Amino acid sequence: MGCGSFIFLDRNFELDKCTIASSIAYYKESDNNYQLLLFPEGTDRGARAVAQSDAFARENGLPQYDYVLHPRTTGFNYLLDVMRKSQYISYVYDITIAYADTIIDSEMRLLKEGVFPKNVHFDVKKYDIGEIPTDPEKSATWLKELWLTKERRLKKFYEADTHKRRLDPSGEGYLWPVKTQGFGYYLAFGFWIMVTTMWLHSIYSYYIIRLYVVVVSLFYLYVLRRYNGIEFLVMKWFAARRKPSMGAGEPPVMAAGQTICVRLRGWAFCFFTLISALLGSIYIITPLLPLIVLRPKLWRKCMDRLIGIWVVMPGSLMSYVFGAKVRVRGDMIDHSKPAVIIMNHRTRLDWLYFWNALYKMDPWLCTSEKITLKGILKYLPGAVLKKYEIERQRSYWTWMTK
Repeated sequence: MGCGSFIFLDRNFELDKCTIASSIAYYKESDNNYQLLLFPEGTDRGARAVAQSDAFARENGLPQYDYVLHPRTTGFNYLLDVMRKSQYISYVYDITIAYADTIIDSEMRLLKEGVFPKNVHFDVKKYDIGEIPTDPEKSATWLKELWLTKERRLKKFYEADTHKRRLDPSGEGYLWPVKTQGFGYYLAFGFWIMVTTMWLHSIYSYYIIRLYVVVVSLFYLYVLRRYNGIEFLVMKWFAARRKPSMGAGEPPVMAAGQTICVRLRGWAFCFFTLISALLGSIYIITPLLPLIVLRPKLWRKCMDRLIGIWVVMPGSLMSYVFGAKVRVRGDMIDHSKPAVIIMNHRTRLDWLYFWNALYKMDPWLCTSEKITLKGILKYLPGAVLKKYEIERQRSYWTWMTK
């Protein structure tokens, strides 16, 4: 994800302002239009986050929510301000995610139980950037009212019978077909499983390959320590070459105790997702590093395409192996226009289901969508398995807290 130039945030507003501004400037100067996914709530709706959101509501005389967290407006306002000044935003897409039957709230639960929800619903509502107030207070009010509406929509969704749960489509009301298989899924599934197995065999069989893996791993560790990640090294080289510019309730969380055969699927999913990300960085991306210096814009396009191909793989596994269905309706997302995507954050796997939704809407969106992530995730290979126990010990509030 670092090679994909996703944005990792450190929960320090002064540092993160520089990260956001640098990233937006880089996106614009690279002549690519991206859609940046932001979770205004700052974290997923876990028990600790709910308690803190409720405390925040009580202290500020706000209603307590049952299905979302209160959004943090400072980061949202700053991001929009930077993108407006850079003339790098056309739309804001409001995404609502809802789970009809089962909630898998973390990667560790997926790893332990090997189960996916069977039906995940997305609704897309498009706003022209001109519809959003430029005044920070009015913009914050707009976001809060949007989240109040989202709470009411989710309440209606979860109060319906499980088999009748649907999100009323927004805007133009597109309804994408629901299918768990297709050529793109088969291709991604077959390609990444095959090359991951090949890479593992070559590491086991050849000393020179093992040496190569060690050298490349040390290189990425050095870049992480020296430049705070490959994405900042790329920005540094690029900047040096460019001209300056600017139900009754929710379904229950999946309980423990699945059979070993079921859990094996979760183990296999996590293994191939993590290993393909790690070895893909070593075998495919590393030989392309000279492009950072020689052809930085070509580097950016290559990385977008490669990352886009990779993110289809978890979705293909989710659909092909687990039979999970993603239901998408509402407005179209235009991959040719820069935009911000805001979405409620129910579980730590929302991003995974959203990749599947993007593929259904328009496969090119998989190459143009970027995500804002917690900074510590860059220390994990592929940023796939997020921190788990550490997360429980630290505050969920991010630098977006006003």
